[in-house]
Amino acid sequence: MGVGAAFGTVLGSDVSLLLAGNVTFSAAAMYFSYRACELVQMSTLNQQRAELVFHRAVEEICSLQRHGLGPEASPGLLLPDLKEVQDQEVFVRRYFSVLPGILEVNPPIGASYLLLKPVAGIRGSTHLLGVDKNKPARSTDALGVPTVALWYSISASPPEVIRGFFQASLLRWLLFQASQAGKQNCQMAELHASSEELVHSWWPTVSARLAAQGWRTDVVFLDVKEQRITID
Repeated sequence: MGVGAAFGTVLGSDVSLLLAGNVTFSAAAMYFSYRACELVQMSTLNQQRAELVFHRAVEEICSLQRHGLGPEASPGLLLPDLKEVQDQEVFVRRYFSVLPGILEVNPPIGASYLLLKPVAGIRGSTHLLGVDKNKPARSTDALGVPTVALWYSISASPPEVIRGFFQASLLRWLLFQASQAGKQNCQMAELHASSEELVHSWWPTVSARLAAQGWRTDVVFLDVKEQRITID
């Protein structure tokens, strides 16, 4: 408003000049806001930052699994720190996932979803995973990978939310590997069980590395809480 008032005294009542001036200053304000965002190091996880944090670790973990190896084979599992993720994070421009396939968080539950039941049963779970085979991934290198759905329980705590996202990331990579190997008819339940086993084995290591790299686990922005579900 102050800029508009100043324009009025300088440019008079010429509407075209006033509009041109406002557009110029608005564009400049947006540019400097964008630059400011690039300089800020975020220590909380949203979906983009979580993918950037997990994707290399997920690939390494799944590679070790194929060779029958666990956390003891990679005690120095590397997760990027705040600065590394800051350099990769995209603002304003469209973000393209670094993980194969598509992830939907807390989507409306429909008949097209195949719910993947936890080995220990649904009761007491803080999140559930499913796949929508009617929605294959749109990226060329992940063609044929079904869309993964992740639902959080209304009672899920921030660390449990991050753990659920980590498992979803593992499942996406396992589905990608199966697709690349030509196993189009692979058992979803088996891959889901593998992702559960990997989370159980690796989460202590991953959780500790998150803290060591400065990532907060007490606050997360990975979902819309109002869209969570009740898991009985």
